[in-house]
Amino acid sequence: MNNHEHKLTEYILRMLEGENNDSRQQELEEQLRELTEDNPAAVKQYWQLVSDYVCIESRVREYDDEEIVNEFMPAALDDDAVSKLQEEIKNAPIVPHKNQPKTKQKSPAVYEYPSEPAKRKVSKPTVFVAVASAAALLFLLAAVKLETFFTKTKTAFVNDSYKAVWSQEYRKPSEGGVFYDKDDYFKLEKGHLELLFEGGSQIVVESPAVFRCTSQETLELDYGKVCAYVPERAVGFTVQTPSSEIIDLGTEFGVQVNKYGDSKVQVYEGKAALSSINEKLSELFLSVGQAGKVERLSGQVSKAGFEPAAFTRDIDSSSGMLWRGGGLCLADIVGGGNGFGSGTEKTGIEISDGDMLGRLSYEGERNGQNAYVSVSKNEYIDGVFCADNAGQGVQIASTGLLSKDIPETSGSYWGYIFNGAFHKGADVPRHRLRKNGTPYGTKDNPAITMHSNTGMTFDLNSIRESLSDMKIESFIAQAGISDTVNKYSKSPSRAVMHIIVDGEVRFQKLLSSDSLLEDVNIDLADDNRFLTLAVTEADDSWGFDWSFWGNPVLKIDADR
Repeated sequence: MNNHEHKLTEYILRMLEGENNDSRQQELEEQLRELTEDNPAAVKQYWQLVSDYVCIESRVREYDDEEIVNEFMPAALDDDAVSKLQEEIKNAPIVPHKNQPKTKQKSPAVYEYPSEPAKRKVSKPTVFVAVASAAALLFLLAAVKLETFFTKTKTAFVNDSYKAVWSQEYRKPSEGGVFYDKDDYFKLEKGHLELLFEGGSQIVVESPAVFRCTSQETLELDYGKVCAYVPERAVGFTVQTPSSEIIDLGTEFGVQVNKYGDSKVQVYEGKAALSSINEKLSELFLSVGQAGKVERLSGQVSKAGFEPAAFTRDIDSSSGMLWRGGGLCLADIVGGGNGFGSGTEKTGIEISDGDMLGRLSYEGERNGQNAYVSVSKNEYIDGVFCADNAGQGVQIASTGLLSKDIPETSGSYWGYIFNGAFHKGADVPRHRLRKNGTPYGTKDNPAITMHSNTGMTFDLNSIRESLSDMKIESFIAQAGISDTVNKYSKSPSRAVMHIIVDGEVRFQKLLSSDSLLEDVNIDLADDNRFLTLAVTEADDSWGFDWSFWGNPVLKIDADR
């Protein structure tokens, strides 16, 4: 008998014998509860000892088992329990009481069978104490267990979702998208989720993914991708995987688990601690721009390559935004998109009426009307105009805002403003615009084509509304004129490219088809509303001014 079993036996016997006062008895009951809680072997030992004690005592007391059952059996015990205890009492062997003197019996000459079976006696008080104590202890244990089993704690809820589809092979979340600590695993088959944990952490789940929210500070990821943003009040948030444990140290980080259970982690902000569950001594601390991985079989922790766009870091179902870091592409918006890849190449805006076009409808010179035209079919673009200052200024916004910094021009232009970079004319075959051999208007290098004497204004407030909890920080682009001009023109082409914010010139430079791309980076304040891009002819007229804005991006960041 080990020390634990010895203590348990001692406490049970003391309680059954009634050798203690009320306070001591209560103390013993508390000690018994602690010894038997979450210990099936201890509960079994308790039942066995109580049963043996009752059987022994029943052989030497003055009461029969029927009286015990009828008068002293606690109502809390069911019929099966009563029958079981009664059967054990009847079948118990007869043993002498500890205070009964032993007498040597003489062997009779002739054995005589008794006329009636001897009734077995049992002490009412002893059995009552034993059975009542047993019932009370089991009741307390059951109450604790049942409360623990049935009580569930809310851990997280779905704050936003985009085209989310749950797997039919797994259970679905509770009504209202609420998750609890005792939930089993869920599988997101398609789409994205944004979970908000009760502790304050914001988690984006990217399908396919198998996960569960086990506490207000813990997510278990069995497979798939999640990106966690942890505010200061929730520092210590943990993601557990089959191979690793990632503990936040005040950060934003992404976690990916492949089908083999291998894990990869990369940190966008702050720091995180990555450790292997197979090798607790193997730990790696990661900071901004660093990544680490854990192999499930070996438990080995090592550094990995950082991929900035590997994880979806924020979503907005109202606008269809899936943000993987980086910026919002204005070329995509010109193409009728939301800035995150939903636009169409070659789609653009007719300058004369602000209508959306899917292709170039007119090849040749157009004459502007020196009028500002609103774009009703694109909520993010305030309007377009022909850039020709006749002395009174050029209207550059629907509010009537004027710019006198745009010079006087011929008032003629070619084509339309569109998402892409190509040119086609009467004597020029269609071709993609390039600079230093690099093609533009592609997936890797999106662009907005704007020929001379055209202008366009973006409504930053409308864009902000679609970004939800994102903040616009700056406008970044590459301004230039295609060097393919030199193949079709005897002389280089020249044009002036302008960037105007709320009527204030932020960039204005004369460029040519021979010059390098000009990198621009314009800081934007929270109260800036209108961002205007314009191109005007130089002194060589508007011909061959195949100008474009390469990689035109609004740099944004989460405003949390």
